Amino acid sequence: MSKLVVIGNGPSLKGFDFSRLKGVDTLGMNAAYRYWDQIDWYPTIYTCMDDKVTQTHHRHIKRLIDEGRIKHFFLTRFMLDFYPELKDDARIFFLEQLNERHKYQATKYGLNFIGSPYFKTSAPAKITTGSCAVRFGCFLGYTSVSIIGVDLEYQEISTGVSRREGIGLEITEKITNNPNYFFDGYQQAGDSFNIPNPPHLGDLHFDVFKILADDRRSCFWPVSLYNSNRKSKLFQKEVFEYKELDDFLEQPADSQAVHPAAENCIANIRILVLDLTHISHLSATGQIKGLFFRDAIPTNVAQICVSFDMRGISGAVGLDRITTNDFTAFASQAEIIAFARNFAPDVIYYRPIDSVLLHETACALKEKLNVPVVSHLMDDWVLRHKNDGIGKFRQWEERMLDIVGMSSKLLAISQKMADAYGVRYGGEWQVLANGIDLNTFPLPEKTSRAKKNIRYMGGAAENMNYHAIVQFARAIENDKRLASLFTLEIYTMPWYMKNLGEALDGFETCRIFELVDEDRYAETLKTADALLIAYNFDSATEQYVSLSMANKMPECLASGVPVIAYGPSTIATIELLEKYGLAHVVNQEDATHLEKVLTVLASNSPVTQTIARRARSFAGHFLSAEAVVAKFNQTLVAATAASAEPMDSENSLTRDTLDVEEHLTDQDLTLQYANECLANGLYVRAIAIYFKILPRLEFMRASVEFNISLAFRRLGYEHINPGVVRSRFL
Repeated sequence: MSKLVVIGNGPSLKGFDFSRLKGVDTLGMNAAYRYWDQIDWYPTIYTCMDDKVTQTHHRHIKRLIDEGRIKHFFLTRFMLDFYPELKDDARIFFLEQLNERHKYQATKYGLNFIGSPYFKTSAPAKITTGSCAVRFGCFLGYTSVSIIGVDLEYQEISTGVSRREGIGLEITEKITNNPNYFFDGYQQAGDSFNIPNPPHLGDLHFDVFKILADDRRSCFWPVSLYNSNRKSKLFQKEVFEYKELDDFLEQPADSQAVHPAAENCIANIRILVLDLTHISHLSATGQIKGLFFRDAIPTNVAQICVSFDMRGISGAVGLDRITTNDFTAFASQAEIIAFARNFAPDVIYYRPIDSVLLHETACALKEKLNVPVVSHLMDDWVLRHKNDGIGKFRQWEERMLDIVGMSSKLLAISQKMADAYGVRYGGEWQVLANGIDLNTFPLPEKTSRAKKNIRYMGGAAENMNYHAIVQFARAIENDKRLASLFTLEIYTMPWYMKNLGEALDGFETCRIFELVDEDRYAETLKTADALLIAYNFDSATEQYVSLSMANKMPECLASGVPVIAYGPSTIATIELLEKYGLAHVVNQEDATHLEKVLTVLASNSPVTQTIARRARSFAGHFLSAEAVVAKFNQTLVAATAASAEPMDSENSLTRDTLDVEEHLTDQDLTLQYANECLANGLYVRAIAIYFKILPRLEFMRASVEFNISLAFRRLGYEHINPGVVRSRFL
């Protein structure tokens, strides 16, 4: 699911042969079903955002849903006014579930709010069916989208059209030779619709596509957007790259670009990895890197690792050596620098942990090599040191500010972490977590066992899940009824087996195994009767992983097996599973509550099967490995883009900044006012103020410098050197 053609209804589509779209997913909209009915052709996806159009055509939209020829629907809450039962149809998504502006309506209509970065926009009030259709395609995971039939040259019609309340219009008589649509029967007497471009919103239909293009660039969507219509205003104004439709259809999906400045491919990039665990290590962080680097040329990857005791450091070049843990130890920092220089990376991928040695190595490599750094945080190890004394805690916070300051891109494992770190340390954090390919997990065959088999797969660290696993095992072992219904199998790493074995010694309902290898992992998951995700109920665990997302969660959800989540709701993983109804959640350290959930699981309740189906669907839609790898690739590619714009851009921006500086007063020279200017689009003024006040804000240098870079990007200077402009300005 990587290519999508979004089909508008403009006159440029007259005479179009829809059979050309055979073999590619398509999205159609609004009243075009009248034409599809004539030619017996239907798109993969249907959308309608117009409340008036929904009110006029709701019966036919419901017919399309009932006929089952269309795979997905994207509608608004107005459809629920006629058919409230549709909120439980897994094929249908509603705008109110995805757009933060309408979140309160999702609650009102009983919808789960999902949210999506593709619906985060600088102009949330401006909504059209066409632009939302493109955003929805990106949300579903399409990485390459072509737009046809979106002309944006709407002509107002006065004959046969009457004004209604607000911005509403109604067709009162038959319109022949309708100049706005590709077939004359598109609008018929009795149809209601809204004024396409209301006076108070300007050229709405064109503006929303410009905004969409800006959102894509500024938020680095891992999606290629093309216009395939020469008659469109999108072509005249060069809003998107133009690509002939036949070229788009014939081009292999995996060769599409996902960023306007670069290909979505890391094949030609040399990457130096800094981490505790090596790529494809048995740990969760090792496995997730195995996914991230699946597209890399093996010889273009090197890794520097610290030892688990944090005292030694070693390196290896090539995925064959890295994945087999064939590393060579370094005796000094000089050897590390020489190793890195000899490898000559284009980018450093750094997963910071609370290791002074690894942090100092990262800082030294950044200074000596002067290559971009992409930092990826997966656990909140800084907060874990809050109990070590304020002095040590502040040292780790300062190191985090170093990381933010030296990083070209910042990645967080969850949205909760991205939001929290943006407030704590500044910077613009993108979310990148683990993903899954549903093809790896064909639906399991139904089995019948005398006792249901619950399996736990993963680590058992004392500051994460050890105590919760032991509590869960005891709940079964100590209850005769539950002991007759369940067995618990724990698959974990060798270094966790001793502690677990001692704690669970003599348990008849529990067995401990070494974690299976990759070839048997999926099969072990999907042949269980239930899967366990567990976190401790203690402050140390909450401090460490409350912002983290379990790397094994996508596999568990994709398995088709019911999941039990045992842990506090303050943990991001538990919070997500509970929010979207993806697991039986036990969020209290209470044996009675746990017993009730296990009783439901034992009863083969339809609720359990519904949860499992919903979880698998969620994994397919939102945790796609293809989308995760594409986003990772694009992030590295964007980080390695050209380091500077042409000199005349720097000269021009310097002059503009100096012009603004002449009109600044002392009252203007505050961080609050600079941030307000940035938020309100006064980017040059914001830059001028930041430059003036930066010397007295050393303690906030990292966040201020990030805001300066953000202002440059908003002005369109993607790769300009802020230091050059600042030195000339001062």
